[in-house]
Amino acid sequence: MQYESRRLKEKRVWDKVQLYAIFVAFFILLALISYIVFVSDFFKISKIEVLGLSDGAKDEFLVAMKPLVIDGWPGNVFGDDNYFSWKSGGGYKILDYDQIEVEKDFSSRTIKVSVKRKQDYLAWCENDKHPLALSGFITKCFWVNENGQAFDQAPLPEGQLVFVVHDFSSSTQVVLGEPVLGETEWGNLKSVIEALKSEKIPISLIGIHPNLEELSVKTGQGANIRFSLRFDPRRSAIKALLQMDEKLGLENLATVDLSVENRAFYTEKE
Repeated sequence: MQYESRRLKEKRVWDKVQLYAIFVAFFILLALISYIVFVSDFFKISKIEVLGLSDGAKDEFLVAMKPLVIDGWPGNVFGDDNYFSWKSGGGYKILDYDQIEVEKDFSSRTIKVSVKRKQDYLAWCENDKHPLALSGFITKCFWVNENGQAFDQAPLPEGQLVFVVHDFSSSTQVVLGEPVLGETEWGNLKSVIEALKSEKIPISLIGIHPNLEELSVKTGQGANIRFSLRFDPRRSAIKALLQMDEKLGLENLATVDLSVENRAFYTEKE
């Protein structure tokens, strides 16, 4: 009996020693992992490569990018210089950029970011005068990309380097990141601009009417042209305008009304 009791005590002691050893090993392993993750450079990014931007724009992009990297797990714990803080794929969204694609290489601890910046297609300006007025009080302007999305504030336009659309509607308000017009209206506006560019018809002013369904264009020759944004101008309006230009000459016309589909009205200069 004594022998069995002694063996039982020894077993209990041995079990405690094993349990303590497991705890010690666990804490040593935890400390080692914490050291590797938080202190050592083992998971530290060695290089971030940005593709698609100039050198100066790369620094600006990374300044905007890093707050997104540390927003949420695991970036808010490991920091923006940790390999695991960066998410692969195209999940990052920044207003000034159309595309952000992240690729990671663990063996070299490098991050490769392919970037496509939004391009300004035209300037969209809020104005308090009638669309056909040559002057007016511009309150603010925005850069708009090819998809009709406002993505940044723009300086007040000077010269004819970019197309400028004057919005005379008090009921609309431009919101960064949102379209300035509906999909159909934007497509029709773009068709008018592209057609006039293609035919090399100079534009001195573009104005959106308050109801946002009509477009006023003042040409360099002084003709005031009205288009409807409700239908595609390529179906009839552009053809009618080119015929008038060929037969009468836009320089001889005061107004051209193409706001009714399959109809064209004009008045000649006195």
